[in-house]
Amino acid sequence: MKKRLIVWAYLVIAIILGIVAFFGFITYQTFFGRTDPRTSFETLVTKPIPDSVHSLEEGSFFAMDSVLRVLRFQISPADLRELLEKQHFTPADEREEFAGFDQKSADQVQTPKDEYFKRWQRTIESSTKLRVSFSGNWQIYALKEGRGQKRIFFEPNNNRVIFVAYAN
Repeated sequence: MKKRLIVWAYLVIAIILGIVAFFGFITYQTFFGRTDPRTSFETLVTKPIPDSVHSLEEGSFFAMDSVLRVLRFQISPADLRELLEKQHFTPADEREEFAGFDQKSADQVQTPKDEYFKRWQRTIESSTKLRVSFSGNWQIYALKEGRGQKRIFFEPNNNRVIFVAYAN
């Protein structure tokens, strides 16, 4: 009886230590484990960083079952074309990209383009605290990698890019 009680006590202590270690790791990653935007660019987009890339900023959101990472930067059109080709991004199929589900009619619907961009803006700003603006004429490029997806939103008039990587 006494041995069984000791075994249970050790088991409870091990579980508590595991939980503390897990939350300690999450806290460390949240506050200290962040990389700088240049390292994130090299990890998520391409290495080396093209010379024309500037005004690089990063925001991210990590959850137990998903991750959202966003980079905002400017790049020359020539460097963007090369990046899109090397990484195998393709222009997004707008019919597929803007498809949504209407709960009232229980049917597929097309989301208006401006609403699509507003939804992305809300998601990015609320999750990553990175301020973005999708005003203007944006082009969308997509890449699927396993369970993850990447989007490049490009605004050609100002050479602005919002890069989004997410996985569930």
